[in-house]
Amino acid sequence: MQVDAARIVSDVMQEKRRQILDILKEDGSATIRKLSGELKVTGVTVRHHLNELRERGIVSEPRVIHSDSPGRPQFEYRLTPKANEYFPNGLISLSNHLLQEMKARTDSSKVRAILSGVARRSIADAPKRSAGSSFEEHVNLVVDYLTDKGYLASWERNPEGIILHTSNCPYEGAVEMNPEMCQMDHEMITSLLGTSLQFVCHLAKGDDSCSYLITTAEIAAISE
Repeated sequence: MQVDAARIVSDVMQEKRRQILDILKEDGSATIRKLSGELKVTGVTVRHHLNELRERGIVSEPRVIHSDSPGRPQFEYRLTPKANEYFPNGLISLSNHLLQEMKARTDSSKVRAILSGVARRSIADAPKRSAGSSFEEHVNLVVDYLTDKGYLASWERNPEGIILHTSNCPYEGAVEMNPEMCQMDHEMITSLLGTSLQFVCHLAKGDDSCSYLITTAEIAAISE
């Protein structure tokens, strides 16, 4: 019974936070007083939910609203750009349609060339390996960069060299119909690391991650 009660409380709290996001999305901004009135909960409860959402980077820091009427100042809350992740969008569907139309109108070599160009453009802001830094230091930068882009990247050493893992596919839902996107990622990560990679695991084939091996020989070659 205690577990069920805890789950019910958790579900209610999640629902209230979802409602707060919906209100802020529809209205652009809202005060605690307004949210409290619409959700039929106390201001203390609303403030607790807003603090949780702020910690996740979904809601911005409050902005003071100056009013001519006497009393305590009101604070206005807005969504951050990160909040867009919590609302449905048609990007996957659009990607599928665009790629299918592109493949229907041109040959496979041109499709690969276009996706190679997309890979290059997507990492235009990537960190470059600094002079004097080790390859492992650069791998750390690449892992952070990929994680910021939604790949949940990590790496580890093994007897053959370094294995780079990406545990999330930002294009999940599009890859099944467009396996060319996996090659695009492969080219992108190859460019980021500045060395060739070997596929070890593949999310699209049911593995826990897309993983790439950089052999000890490759590491030695680019570290000279």
